[in-house]
Amino acid sequence: MIGVLRDVIGIVHHVSDSSIITNAIDKRSYVTRVIKIIDETASVDVTLWEDQARNFNNDSNSVMAFKGIKVHDFMGSRSLTTTQHTHLKIDPFDTERTEHMKHWYHEHAQNSKQYLTSSIL
Repeated sequence: MIGVLRDVIGIVHHVSDSSIITNAIDKRSYVTRVIKIIDETASVDVTLWEDQARNFNNDSNSVMAFKGIKVHDFMGSRSLTTTQHTHLKIDPFDTERTEHMKHWYHEHAQNSKQYLTSSIL
């Protein structure tokens, strides 16, 4: 379901450096950062924008919960992108999934390459 807002939780597996892109239409520049999150089934790239991209100072292995993140499709590849309404939490304590995912990651996926090309969605 492209364009819909979802709630997603996953382990941060990779964090890219922030970059600046320029919109071709309005010529405005925006700060972005791509992180890869994984769970027991797959992985997906998440694009953070502006303040979320600038202020993201988290390394890999944290559980990230996104509330109201947008499903995006570019040339057949699904990804997630934050909006100004997306809320994100690092290592949320109000979900039992956090400890389960941390345990799973450290036991099974920490050094795995199998999650680098699949999709959570």
